[in-house]
Amino acid sequence: MPTSPAPASSARPISRTARSPARVVSLAGVDAAQLLLSDVDLSRCRFAGAHHLDQIRREGVWRFGAPPTGVHWRLGIPHWWSRRMVLAEERSWRSLPSRPYAARRDWTERGEAPGEAPGPATLTSLYRQLRKSFEDAKDEPGAADFCYGETEMRRHSAVLSRGERLLLHLYWAFSGYGMRASRSLAWFGATAAATVVLMMGLGLPHASPHQTATGFVPPVGSRISLDVDTKEPELTLSFGDRFTADCLDKSLRVVLNSVVFRSSGQNPTVWGTYTEMAARFSEPILLGRPTTHRPRPDGTELPHRTDDFSIEDVREAPFSAGRDQGIMPPIGPMASAEAPGVPHGAAVRGPPRARRARRPRPVRTPMPPPPTEGHAMPRKALVTTAAAAMVLALTALSPMSPSALARAPQKADASGRHTVVVYRVPTHDQRDAQKLISAGYDLIERRQGDDLFVMGDPSTATGLRRLGFSPTAVERMQKPLPHPSHAARATGGVDDTYDGGYHTVDAHYAHLDQVASQHPDMAKVVTYGQSWLKQKGRGGRDLKAICITKMKQDDCRLDPDSTKPRFFLMSQIHARELTTGEVSWRWIDTLTSEYGKNSDITALMDSTEMWVVPITNPDGVDIVAQGGDNPILQRKNADDSQGSCGADGQTGVDLNRNAGTHFGGAGTSTEPCSEIYLGPAADSEPENTALEGLFRKLYPAVRTGTGDTDPAPATAKGLMISLHSDASMVLLPWEADHTIHTGNDAALRGLAGQLGKLTGYQSGQAGEILYDASGGSDDWTYDKLGLASLTIEIGDSDGRNCSGFTPAFSCQDSYFWPKMKPALIYAAKQAAAPYRTSARDH
Repeated sequence: MPTSPAPASSARPISRTARSPARVVSLAGVDAAQLLLSDVDLSRCRFAGAHHLDQIRREGVWRFGAPPTGVHWRLGIPHWWSRRMVLAEERSWRSLPSRPYAARRDWTERGEAPGEAPGPATLTSLYRQLRKSFEDAKDEPGAADFCYGETEMRRHSAVLSRGERLLLHLYWAFSGYGMRASRSLAWFGATAAATVVLMMGLGLPHASPHQTATGFVPPVGSRISLDVDTKEPELTLSFGDRFTADCLDKSLRVVLNSVVFRSSGQNPTVWGTYTEMAARFSEPILLGRPTTHRPRPDGTELPHRTDDFSIEDVREAPFSAGRDQGIMPPIGPMASAEAPGVPHGAAVRGPPRARRARRPRPVRTPMPPPPTEGHAMPRKALVTTAAAAMVLALTALSPMSPSALARAPQKADASGRHTVVVYRVPTHDQRDAQKLISAGYDLIERRQGDDLFVMGDPSTATGLRRLGFSPTAVERMQKPLPHPSHAARATGGVDDTYDGGYHTVDAHYAHLDQVASQHPDMAKVVTYGQSWLKQKGRGGRDLKAICITKMKQDDCRLDPDSTKPRFFLMSQIHARELTTGEVSWRWIDTLTSEYGKNSDITALMDSTEMWVVPITNPDGVDIVAQGGDNPILQRKNADDSQGSCGADGQTGVDLNRNAGTHFGGAGTSTEPCSEIYLGPAADSEPENTALEGLFRKLYPAVRTGTGDTDPAPATAKGLMISLHSDASMVLLPWEADHTIHTGNDAALRGLAGQLGKLTGYQSGQAGEILYDASGGSDDWTYDKLGLASLTIEIGDSDGRNCSGFTPAFSCQDSYFWPKMKPALIYAAKQAAAPYRTSARDH
């Protein structure tokens, strides 16, 4: 059980023996890259919240949980659970009261209350990371268990489409995901038996038909010409006479020869030909490489009574417990424990940070001896190896799938840069956007007519063509790869810039403080949370907002019951969209510098609170700025808890797919390395939870209905705009599904339409003019609060050579700000009564 950390001077090592191992009950918050487990019981351990699980190490005796044993009955049908290693989180999920009783009763032990249970998406990630650690340790049976668990959770995940889940159900039913030899062989036997019966009943004629020759006899001395023909085989025996021992023997030989040697040497009937073709296709698939479950010495000697050991909130500190003392907690102040022979409150310290660069020593498992004379390879292994070799050969000869090409590593040159290509991709219907997203392509926020745009590398075009598209390269550039460090750049205050003038996070934050200092009667800075890296103690940033108004008593309070209406502007939730942050910078300066000079600004400042979050994703922007004059195109935050995407990949979660509304819908991906990865769960990212907490402190929840068509009241106040680039569009909810309209659709379309006129942009729901995108911040604010919410996609709609995520900095003052200033002033004026208008009023 967890206890309060003891002082450093009282830290003592924890010793364990095979007779009384420690039971680890939680690894939440632990950096598993620094963890070595030895002689421990993991059957009740919760891994959710741990980091770098793919680098965890194990030695000695250890044990995971297992499924229920024995035969169980459901709807009168006996069944049993496959033997494998099971995480405690899966047991909790399977025993949830919300699941059918017949499905959960086997997993609930007597007297055991169900604990907190993450969803299948989170469990998929946990199993994937642990599978990687077993593979690195050369423990193939263990890796197979976690591969089974990973695929099992994907089968139950609601994030997948029905078609994908159906395929996984079939894969499970026929072969246990390719890892249950008994199931594959059982289906093979059943299929072969059915083929034999069909061949006996419909496929084998009583006798092969004879050839006949027809023609005319010419005069003596001339060449004879005959037409040789063979009639189709026909069934001449009565139905009962077809099922005899002779027919069975003949049918068995035909089926085995056809499936194994691909030639039966028999001329069957038409029905027999189709049966033989079906057998040739299906039965070898069932002989694909199944992995049998072999018993492992992984904890069978563990006693039932163990002591609990918990590791929580572990941070940096020196290491004092040795490798041989059973467990090596990660970087942390102290990990508290109770174990045999250890006084209450004894503590174990983590290793020093400097040792982290050492490569973990893999646990090596003995390899079986090669087959030699007197040690012949078993027949089953021989068949399995041959089948696997055939599959591998076919795979090697086949071209890469479009999905694989979409995720193929990008080649970097000697300078550490890679070629980025933007492709114009003509489409034909609304489903093409989701088709590209599902295949793993980076579908950027740009559309021209029916043409979408994909960002990739030179090999991306091949995959797009295999999907049936006709891409055309329209832009090519050399971009740097992300650096391994997420450290922030050295600050130069408000003058700290990159790529010709774009402001760093330090510059933005210094700017906020400067404005508040110079205009204390107009501005107030608020810190509303921490970024992912800062929460994990790895640098990172505070999350900051600024409130701007002509201050009166009680203005800028974190209270939804405000006197003034509030206009909220947020930017750079996608870090690489540099223009958005610069527009927020200029909006802040305009409000404070033009008060008393510009009548519209003065009226706004006297009547309305303007809230601005210039950098919603500061960790991501720090990564972008690492590229200097050639910015890194980081879109997501810096959350790397799902494992590495390689030196040329992009880790993180797309914050604009992670909000807890319509989570997991269209326009999202469950692949952690995808640019639109939605995260392990809704609102899993601290940047989102903090931002949503700020919204709840600023706006009352006036939309009381929960249906998609339930409206907010017409008297609701407040307006929110999220800035993106570079589609040249104004988008309104629902962005998750364009086939459904909100209860305030007319008013929102009127607002979006007028902003479109001011900017020269298209307006509409995302799926109507761009593509559906679920889990966005503007959908969340409308859904949960009833706040009038819009997205403006800033772009070059006039051909001014200012398109893309990183246009020339000169475009900000010469083009974008003159276009956006009147639009933002108009939007802020509507915050007093955004729903009291309709499309006709604008």
